[in-house]
Amino acid sequence: TRSSRVIVEGSQYVGGHRASETETSDSSFSFEWKQTVILYLLCACDAAALMVIAPFLPQFCETALDIPHREVGLAVGLISSAYSLANGIFAPHLGHLSDRHGRKPILLLGVGASIATTLIFPLSVKLWQAVAVRFVTGMLNNNGVIARAYLSDITRNAPASDRAAAFGYIGAAWGTSRFLSAALAGATVGIRIQWLPPPQNTNMYLFPCITIAGVLLVALVLIVLYLPESLPVRYVPLAPELAPSSDAATATAGESE
Repeated sequence: TRSSRVIVEGSQYVGGHRASETETSDSSFSFEWKQTVILYLLCACDAAALMVIAPFLPQFCETALDIPHREVGLAVGLISSAYSLANGIFAPHLGHLSDRHGRKPILLLGVGASIATTLIFPLSVKLWQAVAVRFVTGMLNNNGVIARAYLSDITRNAPASDRAAAFGYIGAAWGTSRFLSAALAGATVGIRIQWLPPPQNTNMYLFPCITIAGVLLVALVLIVLYLPESLPVRYVPLAPELAPSSDAATATAGESE
């Protein structure tokens, strides 16, 4: 027999297990709400990573980055646009990687990168450092895009109305998180963590970022524990030089008999 990777064509993951297309239908479809809610949380975390610095960014540029008052607007624009620029450039590439290697690894990469860069940002002391950190955040964190792809995978057999509703709630999660994360960051600016070594014990921008990073950490744990891979498995034939010869295959079959 020809050698190939053992994969079931025409199959898909439904509720974390593989099921054939004949086993699922529109009439029997039911949402895996645990997975769906985690996806909404991921979209909310995507928005939180975007908005966490918004309330204090002008003040941060003046006091932490020593930007002259007349140049604060330019600095805020550069830092804010770095995230969106990287998001736009790298979103297609991350989507392609998720098609090849699975949704879950890319989601883990995005959340992990957001945790690290959110904690690093308030430690910036130069404008180029703040711009670089936000660029890396946007480059690696496209979880909104990957979460939509995951939702498309697990709702491919859903009735059209249910599928539309599932995707509509993503927008609601995004918008709600933008409001709440910005409000939380604004409310916690100025809280100093006295037990940290100097000069971080006087850093009034660190606490909001730690708070949002904590929410992101919860999302990371939920992905690891409760979010299975959503991509269906496909046949991938081995290269001819890697496939055993017919003589070897015959000999192996004879030995097994």
